[in-house]
Amino acid sequence: MTESLSVALVGVLLWGSAAFAQSPSPAPIQGSIEVVTDVPILVGVRPTVYVPGRLHWAGTVGFMPRGYLQLVDSISVSAGWYDPITADLIEAALGSALIVRNHIGWQPFQKHGFFFEAGHGVAFLGGGLVVGDLLGEATGQFVPPTLAGRGLRVNTVVQQLDVALGWRFEVAEHVLVRLDIGGAFTIASSTRIQPEGGELPFSGPFLREGEDYLDSTLKKYVHTPTIGIGIGYR
Repeated sequence: MTESLSVALVGVLLWGSAAFAQSPSPAPIQGSIEVVTDVPILVGVRPTVYVPGRLHWAGTVGFMPRGYLQLVDSISVSAGWYDPITADLIEAALGSALIVRNHIGWQPFQKHGFFFEAGHGVAFLGGGLVVGDLLGEATGQFVPPTLAGRGLRVNTVVQQLDVALGWRFEVAEHVLVRLDIGGAFTIASSTRIQPEGGELPFSGPFLREGEDYLDSTLKKYVHTPTIGIGIGYR
């Protein structure tokens, strides 16, 4: 799914470049590199390529600070969307995850920095530890004796659709500041839970139920507004 979405985004960029090729632009192609934070999703770096027609592609690579994920969890627990035990499971699954995003954007006005973007993001390589008793308490299942008190490794890949509206400033020659607000919406989740040291007899159904529970919770509730700040060189 990730590959097909990436191909689609590239196709939109190429189509848009041709459609708007006659629009005035100070240079055929420009680029920038920024240090960014999109609260509460990531901290990372963002290269951007600007093409004729005031279109741009931005690819962000970063990580999800544990404090950002704790913020999402605390809001969700306060709202009653899930309980603190589930929050602990989500933190184990996604804490410090690697984030990769691809966005396509457009600046409608030649002389103003307003822009909007949409794209696709993937979070993976979190992989924290929980104990079997915690998973049983979250899902309401009986914990197999072989997993009671045993460490479980939780790995989750989450895919999201992202949207943003923002403004880009050049505060000095070649120095860029970008501010935006938007949202990230979970569209798919794939979780794998394994005991430390490998699978154990009679543990399969218990672990698969835990995986389904986490995936269902992430897809239903992990949708968040975002605030983006970037400082870079253009």
